[in-house]
Amino acid sequence: MNLISDRDVAKKFAQKIVSEIVFYNQDKAVEGIINDNFFDLLHNEIEEGRNIYLSRVSSNLSNVENLYDLAIVEIIMEHGRNIRSKIWR
Repeated sequence: MNLISDRDVAKKFAQKIVSEIVFYNQDKAVEGIINDNFFDLLHNEIEEGRNIYLSRVSSNLSNVENLYDLAIVEIIMEHGRNIRSKIWR
């Protein structure tokens, strides 16, 4: 299997993984946004997604792991923008 070596493709792949984590764990994601403990509640899922991401993306890309972390923040902001939370104060 060829590794993803294009930065834009890697970013989209990270966003897809994180979106699926949120989709399949909607209750935990909403609770995590409301209570500002998203990373604690979804730790196992996030790390499993990170491992999948890193196994498919070339380590030659600069800041490859940061793309995954950025995707998490973007997805939290997108899915949680209408949820009352301490995060948005």
